[in-house]
Amino acid sequence: SVNVIKETVTGINAVFDSATVKQGGTDAITVTLAGSITPTSDAVKVAPDAATYSVSAVDSNAKAVTLDSVTRVDNYGVLHVAKSVPVGTVISVVVTSTYQNPSGTTTAYTKTVAVTVSA
Repeated sequence: SVNVIKETVTGINAVFDSATVKQGGTDAITVTLAGSITPTSDAVKVAPDAATYSVSAVDSNAKAVTLDSVTRVDNYGVLHVAKSVPVGTVISVVVTSTYQNPSGTTTAYTKTVAVTVSA
């Protein structure tokens, strides 16, 4: 008999390494899928933990801040912040899972995380 492993994804988790990021600095985002594996196994993890990112920002008065192309999330999930981004700006990143369910309906999972720019 062949054992079939079933992955059930229930959501996505995303957190910044730090609550603040310096002007011109970087802050990594750790992304993991939430869910379960059946049958239970320590050798198999819920994966892949891949995602796409959308970046936006507001100032301390909740007014939109225009970001240039320097402020972005790279292929490794690291937020790069331009030196020109004002201190106190809150950068929000919408993280969307790229998980494709091979056994049924694919559901898009999203999580928004935020970081504040410091001097």
